[in-house]
Amino acid sequence: RLKDEGTKLWEDYGRSSVVFAYIDLLQQAAERGFDLAEENEGLLEVPQEMKIPLLDFDIKAKRAKFEQGTYDCGVCLEPKKGSACYQLARCGHVFCVACLQDFYNNCITE
Repeated sequence: RLKDEGTKLWEDYGRSSVVFAYIDLLQQAAERGFDLAEENEGLLEVPQEMKIPLLDFDIKAKRAKFEQGTYDCGVCLEPKKGSACYQLARCGHVFCVACLQDFYNNCITE
């Protein structure tokens, strides 16, 4: 149905400048699909029992994506796989686990 509506928009707009109209159409269709009312200000309400599992899934999915990437360590400057790195939550800096371990060991020793 969205494809047909997109084709209709393409024809209605004279086969140009349809991108923003199509994005608006998709947003409205998503709001209708999730039954978002204006009194909710366009927010999707999630039942309380689903919040923890959804947040848990989000954390695991982000970690899996991070582990597949390659990052330059902020200390040794060598490229390392995400599975051998740690990303600081607040700033997003990435360090390899070996460099972090050396840093914390030195802090404890000092």
